[in-house]
Amino acid sequence: MALNYYPPCPQPDLTYGLPGHTDSNLITILLQDEVPGLQVMRDGHWVAVRPVPNTFIINIGDQMQVISNDKCKSDLHRAVVNCDRERLSIPTFYCPSPDAMIRPAPKLVSLDEPAVYREFTYGEYYDKFWNKGLASVNCLDMFMAASSV
Repeated sequence: MALNYYPPCPQPDLTYGLPGHTDSNLITILLQDEVPGLQVMRDGHWVAVRPVPNTFIINIGDQMQVISNDKCKSDLHRAVVNCDRERLSIPTFYCPSPDAMIRPAPKLVSLDEPAVYREFTYGEYYDKFWNKGLASVNCLDMFMAASSV
């Protein structure tokens, strides 16, 4: 769990709160205040997610994308600052243990739909994510199955 505080910024176009990324974990449950700041990438454009009072936003993470064999996609998102108001968000991350083996669910793999990703530990993914992840948009490409490359 984290608590993110974004102070007001008089020139929000010159900075951002968190660069575009996907979440490394399984799912993220996000509680945000009434100040807009979360954006998702849709059709090549950043789109603001309008805050709805007393609700949670559920983000599918990279591990869910792997387990679902690409049936569920991890969304590219970012946080931006507001020029007039401070903003708070509280994400809660649900992660496997570092030694958990991650792979597409066997029932979602067949001759017609081969595994998109190879098997790996969450610890291996997490290390690569933080070494490369936020420096690039996503690091799932490093875990593609040989047949998907």
